[in-house]
Amino acid sequence: LVGAFLISRAFQLMVALRDQRLLEILSQSTNTISEGEVLQLINTRDPSTTEPSYMRVIHHKTAKMFESAAETGAVLGARTETDFSQAFATFGRHLGIAFQLIDDVLDYQGDVNELGKNVGDDLAEGKPTLPLIYAIQHGAPEQAGLIKDAIRTGGLEQLEQIVEIVHDCGGLSYTVERAAEQTRAWQAWLTSQLGDAEWFGGDTFGWADLSVVPYLNGSAGFGLAPEPGPLADWLARANARASVAEVSAAAAAMAMGGSDAARAGMAAVREMLERGEFRREYRDHRLEWMIRSGGMDVVLDGLEKDNIRFTDAFPA
Repeated sequence: LVGAFLISRAFQLMVALRDQRLLEILSQSTNTISEGEVLQLINTRDPSTTEPSYMRVIHHKTAKMFESAAETGAVLGARTETDFSQAFATFGRHLGIAFQLIDDVLDYQGDVNELGKNVGDDLAEGKPTLPLIYAIQHGAPEQAGLIKDAIRTGGLEQLEQIVEIVHDCGGLSYTVERAAEQTRAWQAWLTSQLGDAEWFGGDTFGWADLSVVPYLNGSAGFGLAPEPGPLADWLARANARASVAEVSAAAAAMAMGGSDAARAGMAAVREMLERGEFRREYRDHRLEWMIRSGGMDVVLDGLEKDNIRFTDAFPA
């Protein structure tokens, strides 16, 4: 419902702008995203899902949002007769696919306190993501069989073994490389936009530069820094600016778990849960995953401490 509200609110804002082009982009994007949701439902608990089918889902479901955001930004910010909207859409698409691929990698090597998601969340939902698809194709028959059974049931009983298989079969490194292909594509686009200029806005550091810095520093954090050349030189100049250096250092500290404020924040959330001031919500499908994965003790403990709640369909 939150997602539906955000989309409907976006339509309200677009109508207020009275720009037919923006409405066309948003309506088409909404339709494509809906198709992506249906495609994902079709693939759920289906271990025979192929890589092309998976890539189609993440383009429709995730990359389309990045694509339309970049495209509408170009339409709104247009100040010349030249139409850059499709170029921006391409940039957003590559960025969105890379984002989703890395998100799928983190499902098998992430930290819940840093990312807000548990290792194995996608598997619990029966989602055949690329690390699993690759492991099925390149693992031994018994390894592939174990992963297929887990996808069919959404079970996490063998999660530790499956994570090990995904690592050993190269599923994570393959997925990262596919993300790297997308990253190199949008970095190449940025290089073409920069040209021979010192900054994206021309002679002075501006909003365009400020918008690009987080993406390039983020990709560099995953070992995907720009190749030596104009874009790498630009990033070095940008990071040398005091304001950028300060913000980047703070972001890096939080990403590495080195922020006292971040740790204090997580501790505060845990204390609120213990006191019953903040409640986790269990919908019917989440409760099913908890039961399937042997997590009933967590639910029962939450009921005893009164720090969980259920939807109207499943009242406590």
